[in-house]
Amino acid sequence: MQNLFLGQELRRGGMLDERLMERRAWEVLGQLAARVPSVRAPVRTLSGGQRQAVAVVRTLIGQPRVVVLDEPLASLGISQTAEVLNMVARLRESGLGVVIVSHSMVDVQAVADRIMVLRLGTINGDFIAEHASYEDLIAAITGVTPDGRAARPTRPVP
Repeated sequence: MQNLFLGQELRRGGMLDERLMERRAWEVLGQLAARVPSVRAPVRTLSGGQRQAVAVVRTLIGQPRVVVLDEPLASLGISQTAEVLNMVARLRESGLGVVIVSHSMVDVQAVADRIMVLRLGTINGDFIAEHASYEDLIAAITGVTPDGRAARPTRPVP
């Protein structure tokens, strides 16, 4: 709870309102279907997926319109990855914009509406996720098609 509200503590009469912060923390965790043993548990005792949930909830406390997740699935196991992907889907369903930076195209395709590939600092691919094949994405990432030819960008860089 202290981690979630750091710098945004809720107060009543000049005093910290821990009950309100705890209630708000559980409310946001519930919206994401994030499972933690207690909002008072030290972050160091949480799993990787739970730590990611805490990081996202910390952001949501500030009521953003867009959430940026940089490699949110790095170093997570299968079940923790599923937890985070479910959380991303819930964020999107709630109307928030979600930007994910990731090297895992399978995971990105599971939750993305649109996929943009950067290669050597430029946009090398802009795809509608449901129509993008894994091969198209890899070609945009590597710059080489499966048959060894140089891949062309899907749209010119502005």
